[in-house]
Amino acid sequence: MVHVPYTGGAPSVSDLIAGRVEVTVNDLPTYLPHIRSGALNALAINSAQRSALLPDVPTTAELGYPTLISENWFGLVAPAQTPPAIIAKLNRAAIAVMADPAVKAELARSGELAAGDTAEQFRAFVAAEEARWDTVIKGVFAQ
Repeated sequence: MVHVPYTGGAPSVSDLIAGRVEVTVNDLPTYLPHIRSGALNALAINSAQRSALLPDVPTTAELGYPTLISENWFGLVAPAQTPPAIIAKLNRAAIAVMADPAVKAELARSGELAAGDTAEQFRAFVAAEEARWDTVIKGVFAQ
């Protein structure tokens, strides 16, 4: 494959639909309307588990690539010098919003939702992601 550095998901999807590229990797919300309309075929999900939104689409692990996992995630961050009391207050507010059934339903329409309960859990998750992708990036550039 040839890497094409797009500036976002929309241009890559446009080129895919137009036949200018043969395959792309992007987040599910970018593809979902086009998959549902029949304009695109989903080949695999780059996650540890199948998506509830596309339950018939296999994961990359099921296709023989168990380490090819590239899940999107979003997090709420603040400047490093933010006082712990403010971090705790923001965390409580975020958890309350994420527990709202209307918010859960809206987010579930476009993808999976997983959330930690504490700032420490999020920090540990980000550190693990950094370590995992650091290994991948160093491996690519070592070639």
